[in-house]
Amino acid sequence: MRPCPFCGEGPLWRARFRPTGERIAICQECDAVWPAFPEAGRVTNYTCYAGGRGFAPLWDGLELLSVIPPDEKEDP
Repeated sequence: MRPCPFCGEGPLWRARFRPTGERIAICQECDAVWPAFPEAGRVTNYTCYAGGRGFAPLWDGLELLSVIPPDEKEDP
């Protein structure tokens, strides 16, 4: 498991945002979101990410695809 570079705690998941189909990376602990992981400069949180697209920030709006391994180098 790759720890979150933002909080250092939770695992990072590769996920699909169901309302739009966009693929993201999200921390299970702090809800940090990377629309283009691993670009740390583009980090936001799930509330802002979902709200900015006109949707409520509910976890059922995500399809968790896989935990990102520690050596993952490419976008989700």
